[in-house]
Amino acid sequence: MVDTFWHIESDTVFLNFDSGNFTCVIFKNSLPNFPFLPQSYYFGKEVEVKGVVKLYKGKPEIILNNQAQIRIIIPEENVSKEN
Repeated sequence: MVDTFWHIESDTVFLNFDSGNFTCVIFKNSLPNFPFLPQSYYFGKEVEVKGVVKLYKGKPEIILNNQAQIRIIIPEENVSKEN
């Protein structure tokens, strides 16, 4: 599940996982690539992210440049099965 933080001064969004032990970062210049407020849209959701994992201050992070790098995972029990 994602916990989010929007740093107002730098206009940067942080998507934090596992109590901040893993973070995805969306910098100001990439925010126009998201047609919604990522800090609200992804908050509390389960997501899958794609990107290069790098260490920042000893913790892993992925920089997200566009919405194609992240998708919300719908739990199986909520997906209707077609027969």
